[in-house]
Order: sequence, then C-alpha cells, then structure tokens
Amino acid sequence: MHSDRKQALTYFEYAAIYFGIIVGLALADILNSLHKLIAAGSRVRWGVLAPLSAFYAATFTLGEFWYVWSHQSVGHRIFLTWLPLAAAFALLFLMCAASLPDDASEPDLDRYYFDNRHRFWGFSVALHALNLASWTVTLSGQGFAPAALQAAAVPLLANGTEAALSLSLVFTRAKWWHLLAMTGLWLYTLSFFGPMRLT
Repeated sequence: MHSDRKQALTYFEYAAIYFGIIVGLALADILNSLHKLIAAGSRVRWGVLAPLSAFYAATFTLGEFWYVWSHQSVGHRIFLTWLPLAAAFALLFLMCAASLPDDASEPDLDRYYFDNRHRFWGFSVALHALNLASWTVTLSGQGFAPAALQAAAVPLLANGTEAALSLSLVFTRAKWWHLLAMTGLWLYTLSFFGPMRLT
C-alpha cells in the first residue's frame, strides 16, 4: 500500500513540474507587463478593464493550481488522460498573456482591452468548453450514475455559465456588461477557491 501511494505521488510530482512552470510563466507575464506600464508613467492612459482581466486571470490560474495540488492523490494517470489538464493550464497561460499589453506602446488600456477581448475571452470559452468535455467523458465512464451526476452538477453548471458569459464578452462592447460580468466571475472564482485547504 505504501509503495502504491509513493508511486502515485511520484506521478503527480512529474506533472507538478509542468504546472509550476506554466503558472510561473503566466504570472511573470502579467507582472512584467504591469512593470512596463508603471514605468511608462503618464504615457499610459489607465482603465479598469485590462487590469481587472489580468487580476481575474491571475486569480483563476492560482486557484486552479491550488485545486490540482490539493487533489494530488487522484491516482495514476496515463499520458493521454493527463493531456486535457495540461491543455487547460496552457489556456490559462494564454489568458494571462492576453490580459495586458507586452509593452507600453499601446497607451490606452481600455482600447487595448476591447481590441483584444476576442483573444482573452476566446481562450476562456475554450477553457470552459474543455472542462465541460472532460466532465462529460468522466461521467460517461461512470455510466452517468445518479451519484456521479450529483457530484458533477456544480462543476457542470459553473463551467457552462462561465462559458456563456465569456462568449457574451467576445461579442459585446458594452463597458457596463464587461465590468459586471468580470466582477461576477472574479467573485465566483474567489468564493470557489478561497475556502480550499491543502491536504
């Protein structure tokens, strides 16, 4: 029993190297962009939407990393079953990278946000669609048993709602809706990941 547990953690530790690199790169991208914008000083016309999208993406990325780490005893994985999780973290990185400009040559952050919303929220739609597909495959493997459906109800509803909200943000330019939806998404993300403890 002890050797099986040790082997399971070894598999996770290999995966954790990838997760740690992706999360580190994602946060470094945001911080590096923020540093350049601050250094540009008065040349930058600050708005709330781009920084809020960066804050949301960073919170979401850290939360997903915390969730995966706290559920590290999921057992053995083969490479193909691990790929969707690897792809999910890649999409989180792309969201973080799209949230702020790479340099300060774009001085208007609200304009940058709206010009790049298709990219940022498109990655978000792809991420939540991938999560929905992964949950559906998991449920099908369990024969859509009532207990499994009950356990998956919240993740399915949450990912479906987040995908729909993200899709709406791809196509609308109404600033009030972006502020409202993004604030709601951030608050939900914080409420979901906030109470979690490492086990």
